[in-house]
Amino acid sequence: MELILILIIAMVGITLLYQRSNGEKTYHLHKQEKFAGEIKNLQVESTSVDVEVVKVDREGWSVTLSGTIYEKDKEHFTLSHDRQGGNLTLRVNEEKTRFGIQMRKNMKLFIEVPAETLGSFMIETSSADIDVEGLRINHSTLTSSSGDVTMADVVQENLQIQTSSGDVLLKRVQSGNSDIHTSSGELFGEKFNYGTGVFGSSSGEIRIQAAKMLGDVRASTSSGDIRLFYEEEPASCKLDYLSNSGEAEINWTCLDYEVKKDNEVRGTKADGEYHLTAETSSGDLKVG
Repeated sequence: MELILILIIAMVGITLLYQRSNGEKTYHLHKQEKFAGEIKNLQVESTSVDVEVVKVDREGWSVTLSGTIYEKDKEHFTLSHDRQGGNLTLRVNEEKTRFGIQMRKNMKLFIEVPAETLGSFMIETSSADIDVEGLRINHSTLTSSSGDVTMADVVQENLQIQTSSGDVLLKRVQSGNSDIHTSSGELFGEKFNYGTGVFGSSSGEIRIQAAKMLGDVRASTSSGDIRLFYEEEPASCKLDYLSNSGEAEINWTCLDYEVKKDNEVRGTKADGEYHLTAETSSGDLKVG
C-alpha cells in the first residue's frame, strides 16, 4: 500500500514538473492534407488518436489531424501518407515525450470521403475510438485494442471488426457477411442487417436487432447474454443453443423441438433454411 502511494505521489510530481517546464502553454495542432482524383482503397494506422470517417457530397478527400496539446509537444504528433494510384495509406505517429507524459484534448484524425464506393477500408488503432458514418464499402476491417467502434448508415459486402476491450455499436448498418469479436466489450446492433454473421464476446453482451434473418448466424459468449431480435420472424430456420448454466427464451412460433431444456435447445422450423447456433458459458439466450 505504501509503495502504491509513493508511486502516485511520484507521478503527480512528474506531471507538475512537466507542466511547469512547458509553462502550462497549450497549442492547437491542426495538420491537413487534401487529395484529388479517385481513391478506391483506404488504410489508416493510428496509435491512440481517435479516427472519424464521414461521407461528404463534394469532390476530393480531406484529412485533418487536430487537437490541443502542450506547446513543446507539437512536433511529437505527425501525419504522413503514402499514395499509390487508387490506394491511400494514412499514418498518425505519436512520439513519447521525455517524461512519457502528454497533455492532449480532443485529438482526432478526421477523414472526409466523397460520396462513392470504396473497395477496401482498413483502420487499426491501439487505444483509440473508431467512428464511421455514411459510406458504401466492399470490404471493411476495423481493429482496436481498447477503443470503441461505432458505425452508422454504412453499407458493405463484408464487415470484420476486432476489439480487445472496447464496445461495438452499429446503427442502420447493412452487410452481406459480418464477423465481429470483442474480448471484454459489448456488441450492440440497431437495425443491423448483418447477412451471414459470426459474433463473439468473452465477457460482454451481444444484442442485435435486424429486419429479418438473411443467413446463418453463430454467436458465442463466455459470461454475457445473447439477444437476437427480428422484425420479421424467420419462416424457415434451425436453432441450436448450448450453455453451462444459462437459460433460453425462444419466442419463435412453430419450432419443432428435439431438445428443450434450460441450458440446451435444439429446434427446427419448416426446412431449416437458416441456422442459428448460440453458445454461452453462463449467459442466457433470448430470441424474438
